[in-house]
Amino acid sequence: MNSSKEAFAKFAMWKKSNMAVSLTGVVNGFLIQSAQGAFTTVDEEKLLIAFVLDLERSLLSLEMADASFAIEDRRVVATLGGHSLVFEEVLPS
Repeated sequence: MNSSKEAFAKFAMWKKSNMAVSLTGVVNGFLIQSAQGAFTTVDEEKLLIAFVLDLERSLLSLEMADASFAIEDRRVVATLGGHSLVFEEVLPS
């Protein structure tokens, strides 16, 4: 597992570069929802992120205080109470 500091550094990098990111929710190994969007807020002090979903144009705010993180080259997996959120770079086609 990686630290929240490392995860928030990657979130901040994605926000700064306006990187399109896919967000996938997984519960007990089952995909529950997947969407694409971008970070609007990354607050490492409050362990809070906000993510705007492209299709719905809605804002999703997530408190990540109790999350554990696994960081890979192009994705971050946040685990919260048995649920996983997978943030992954969307590469231009």
